[in-house]
Amino acid sequence: VLGTRSETHASPQGSRPFVIEYGGPEFLYKLMSWFMRHFPKAVPTLMHVTLGATQSDDVIMHAPEALNFGVPNKAPVIATSCGVPTANIATTTDDLLEWFRKRRRDVGAYISSPIGLRFVKAAEAHMSPAQGRDTCMIEVPTLVGTPKDRETLDACQDFLRAKVGGRAHWGQLNETTADELTGLYPSMDRFLKALRVLNPKGYFDNAFTEQMDLAKNPTSSS
Repeated sequence: VLGTRSETHASPQGSRPFVIEYGGPEFLYKLMSWFMRHFPKAVPTLMHVTLGATQSDDVIMHAPEALNFGVPNKAPVIATSCGVPTANIATTTDDLLEWFRKRRRDVGAYISSPIGLRFVKAAEAHMSPAQGRDTCMIEVPTLVGTPKDRETLDACQDFLRAKVGGRAHWGQLNETTADELTGLYPSMDRFLKALRVLNPKGYFDNAFTEQMDLAKNPTSSS
């Protein structure tokens, strides 16, 4: 799926397809979730039909409207995103797609949305997924109720982490453990020093920081 947007000074014309303009009511998403749970092998066909209904050509819209995907943004989804090196990204993407195919064959697991590729320049921030390397963020959203949805997203993170040092997005599903962090982020020690200065009493500690042992702060006090 490739969407292209070009600047033009022409007057607005045309409109998005009905399914993009108005999205789907809540009951429709629940119906799709029920259908996928009971007929998982139909998921690829369902995706094909749904994506076909989103196609439109030669639509001219004001930029703020065009850049907003609209009501479908409110669909109930869970997602993970991993930052991987841009080097050999075509091979990485092909390997990931084959991994999804194998998972479908072996355990009957599916994703119910196209994956997204977003390219980011290398960052200096200690814990950025793009820290120290030009990065492609591979995002995998899936509709809630997709067969084995959470297990597939967790396993996808494991696959990309093991294969190319994938770094999970901090704002999406992220099952990275403390043992894995040090190998993924070369500046981990510098981040922990800053954390001890900025969070001396552990006010910002929570279940997520405990998952990664970031809450184990030597200077914390109760």
